[in-house]
Amino acid sequence: MTTKLPPSIDAYEARSALKIVQDSAQRGTTLYRYHQASPFFSLWALVWFLGFCLSDVFPGRVGTVWLCADLLGMAGSVVLARSKLTHKGTDHSMLWRLGGMAAVLGILVFCTLLIFEVRSGRQVAGFFGLLVASGYTIIGCWSGLRWLVAGVTMGVLTLSGYFLLPAYFNLWMGCVGGGVLALTGVWMRRV
Repeated sequence: MTTKLPPSIDAYEARSALKIVQDSAQRGTTLYRYHQASPFFSLWALVWFLGFCLSDVFPGRVGTVWLCADLLGMAGSVVLARSKLTHKGTDHSMLWRLGGMAAVLGILVFCTLLIFEVRSGRQVAGFFGLLVASGYTIIGCWSGLRWLVAGVTMGVLTLSGYFLLPAYFNLWMGCVGGGVLALTGVWMRRV
């Protein structure tokens, strides 16, 4: 009985096959990350919609509105992150890293607002819209096109509403900014 040897492949074919495997693994990682991020986009879409729309309805209570909205969003984010880490069986060190990153970012924002003379709530809202847009765009440079598209879209819409619709900026950001986040959450879920 003769043993038949498998056909051999040359170095070019081997590199090509490895490249295909590598590309597939990268694509799978990107889609997995999109799927993981989707619920956070949906949660923060709701926070933005409520925060901005209630700020328009209660202009004298903007600070209280956003304090409550942000606390709700942060608590929801922690719950989502913990449930995802529990399902993955991962240790919770990532939560500490994310918490530390959020604390540093919060301190940066606080100090920035102290340094610059903010004259209106619209300026603060515009700053946060651009900050979020920048964050998504930066993440998109490493993690995928959908993050990048969400960030650029959010930035363009924030600036458009700020300069073209100043009287309706809060409603604009609630509906359009929250809408971008909601649609991005749906887009990321569709793997």
